Amino acid sequence: MVTIVKRNKVAVRPGRAKGGQTEIKFKYRARTPEEVRERAQRQIGGRDSYFSADVQFFTPREGDNNVRILPPPPEAEWKHYGVGIVVHYGIGSDQSAYLCAQRMKDEACPLCEERDRATSSGEEELADQLRPSFRTAVYVIDRAQEGKGPLIWNISGGLDKDITKLCLDPASGEVLPVDDPSVGYDLNFTREGQGLKTKYKGIQFARKSSPLADDPEQAQAWLEHIVEHPIDGCLEYYEYDHIEKVFAGQAPAEHGEDA
Repeated sequence: MVTIVKRNKVAVRPGRAKGGQTEIKFKYRARTPEEVRERAQRQIGGRDSYFSADVQFFTPREGDNNVRILPPPPEAEWKHYGVGIVVHYGIGSDQSAYLCAQRMKDEACPLCEERDRATSSGEEELADQLRPSFRTAVYVIDRAQEGKGPLIWNISGGLDKDITKLCLDPASGEVLPVDDPSVGYDLNFTREGQGLKTKYKGIQFARKSSPLADDPEQAQAWLEHIVEHPIDGCLEYYEYDHIEKVFAGQAPAEHGEDA
């Protein structure tokens, strides 16, 4: 025998405002743009990143790209429009990436120490895996999506070298002020392929100089952003013990959704 138990239904009657409209008794809090961006850009999974979570990146699309390189902040002591960074990639089961403390801050780096040990013991594959990569982080404006504002472009060492060569006049030796907000030059290039097969072709600066933006107020807002959020201030360093444990598979990454 099956016994059916009838449950009493409770009717929920919302209040009525004047004019017969339903009055919703709920205090809504709108999300801020910063909260939405942080959630949208949050790392998925357990991978550590060497940039802070609120950073927005520029990723060249397949085909033609047109960007404007932004200058370093006035107070910065950089000798380049970008910041050189040294990174260990593919660390731990989640393939996290960490700034090399030895190359960046002249401090002990567990990954460099492990690489030295692997080299000494003839473990060439492991030593090659732990080899740090040299890159350059640059602020750019993507002309195809200017509404996003300044984006960080994490350029490989080879591509940065090719772009830098174009900043010098081969005849006079003069420097082309490509990152000058008033009379700088846009950069054009074509990206082909993906992953390890990615190639950049037709890299060249515009023939004529131009202002950063037609609207001076817009240009000022972009420049204020890079001053308030300098690239070297967006870098994330992790403790020696944490990196060591992640490499050994004993600790989860810190920036994952589960964490």
